[in-house]
Amino acid sequence: KLPSGLIMQWGVVINQSSGNTTTVTLPIAFPSAIVGAWCNNTASNNGSTNTRITSINTTQINVYNGESSSGNNYWFAIGY
Repeated sequence: KLPSGLIMQWGVVINQSSGNTTTVTLPIAFPSAIVGAWCNNTASNNGSTNTRITSINTTQINVYNGESSSGNNYWFAIGY
C-alpha cells in the first residue's frame, strides 16, 4: 500500500486446469474501488490471450484459464 492510498496486489493460481475459473480472495480488500486486474498463464506457448479475469470486485477476482493445458496463472490487481 502506497502513502497515496493506492494498493497493488499480485499472486498466482498454481496449476489451474484448462477451462476452469478460480475465485481468488484478495489479501487486502480495496476500501474504495478496484481499478483493474490482469493475468498471464505460463502454459501459453503461442502468446494466446485466452487466460483472463472474468469478474472483479473489491474483495475477489475470478481467473479463467482458457489455454489448452494447465498452467500457473499470475494475476495483478490495483485499486484504492
